[in-house]
Amino acid sequence: MKTVSLYAAPLLVAGLFTLAQMFGLRWADAGIAVFAVLLHAPSLVPVRIIRLGVGAKLGAFPETPFFAFIFVAWGAAAILYGSTAYALTAGAIFAVSVGIQFGVVRAIDLIVKKVQNVGAHNPNFQANRLMSVLKRITFAMRAATAGLSLLVLWSFMASGEGAIWWLPIAVLAPILSVMATYGNGQNLLAFAKQAAETADETIAAACADNPPTSAIYYSSAKSSRHRQLAPVIARLKEAGVVTALMSREQHSTDACRSAKPDHLWRAYTLDTLDTFARPSVKAALYLNDAAKNTHFIRFNEMAHILLAQDTPLSTRRRLRSNMTVYDAIVAPDVQVAALWRRNSDPELASRVVVVDPNAVPLPELAQDKNGYSTLALCLEPGSMPAQDMYHCVEVLRSIIRWVEADPTRRLMVSCQANPVSEETPIKVDAAYLALRKVLKAEAETSEQVTVLEGAETLVRSTGDILIGTGTDDLWSYAQSKRPMLLLGPWTERTDGRQLWGTPEEIVAQLDAATKGGHVPAPETFKRQRYNSLATLIESVSETKQTGV
Repeated sequence: MKTVSLYAAPLLVAGLFTLAQMFGLRWADAGIAVFAVLLHAPSLVPVRIIRLGVGAKLGAFPETPFFAFIFVAWGAAAILYGSTAYALTAGAIFAVSVGIQFGVVRAIDLIVKKVQNVGAHNPNFQANRLMSVLKRITFAMRAATAGLSLLVLWSFMASGEGAIWWLPIAVLAPILSVMATYGNGQNLLAFAKQAAETADETIAAACADNPPTSAIYYSSAKSSRHRQLAPVIARLKEAGVVTALMSREQHSTDACRSAKPDHLWRAYTLDTLDTFARPSVKAALYLNDAAKNTHFIRFNEMAHILLAQDTPLSTRRRLRSNMTVYDAIVAPDVQVAALWRRNSDPELASRVVVVDPNAVPLPELAQDKNGYSTLALCLEPGSMPAQDMYHCVEVLRSIIRWVEADPTRRLMVSCQANPVSEETPIKVDAAYLALRKVLKAEAETSEQVTVLEGAETLVRSTGDILIGTGTDDLWSYAQSKRPMLLLGPWTERTDGRQLWGTPEEIVAQLDAATKGGHVPAPETFKRQRYNSLATLIESVSETKQTGV
């Protein structure tokens, strides 16, 4: 590429000198000839190319100074060749003509933006495509005007005579551009209004064969990189969920289209949202907690779910109280979910859920089992509050002493395989490390205590008495119909199964569990862990409809 550029640059300069000679210019005049070409060149290039080339340096309107360059070229010719009045007048006329045509292109963009808001919610309406032909014609007229200016300038430099045959063309070109833009703009507005009136029927027809059951309501800042769109759409497609992606701003529409949703809806204005509250849509999904989300949450017949896995929310210790507008808030993982539940208001904490592909229901315990003797405990970072670390250790020692008092009893424990990981968004708390250390030391001296790493499924399936923590799926525990005790300073409803307090109280609770006590009813706990977005949408939507 560099070799081509090194060859093309001198070739271009040599060609310009040769062309200047063909117009009768002397070698001494070649410098001003090339200078004139370079000053006219930006007006011969589409605005899109100009934006790509120098937009970052010249701001939002990089073409602003380019029409003035034409006047500069004519001014230089006036100084060197005389006929100052003619040269400056011609330069002003050509510069104004080209400048107006530059402005017409910007006017077309503004018309498209305004009209797009009128009919954008109709999938068949594409203002950009309808006006693209006019933009190409406007560019061709501007380039022709700039080229004509260059030819007239060279002719003036060669002969020194001031012809005026070009004047009607230079004057009529911007007038025709303005008239064409105005007329097409009015026609486009009428078409947009017609599209808006038929939007509901058009969307209904588009959704007839493949109705969406969920809609992603997407509002974002202009600086957003839209990283969440494609992965979420892919996960929903894998789960068989037909999804509509609703773009609330024009700047995100291209990113939404590239994510390849089943349906793409453009909802740029507030009054178009009613069109997209389709009867088939059971749930609205939100990828960030944007201010515009409340515009769609008013449709109370559908469930509203915030997907907070890859947002700034994932680094917060607690959720804002105004987030109760969502029926469910999906945390990045079980540790963050436990942190949010501990530190947020109870009403908000009850809405925190986790989507974990590895979440599988526990098998039910055999009904004819005689006695319960194996405790199952799974420890993860965030499972115990750090401020209760010392009491947590004492409770755990009481449990171990109770197990060792009877040779038929067992304690099965699973700890996280790698408790210190850079990928873990929450620092491993002191309580978790202390409990892990006590258990590891006990397992080395006692055959009744077994500590495994990363064996949650095995431990939960083996145990016949489940000990739940702040990161456990208590709903799944309740479905297994096994005795369950809650380890920790629980503030939610425990039905007397809290494993906390004095050694005597802990022994009493464990003794009751060995006799089949503390078996929770399946509906005791609200479901807070799902194995897919499809399961989450179905469950939350059903709860929203039934109120149960």
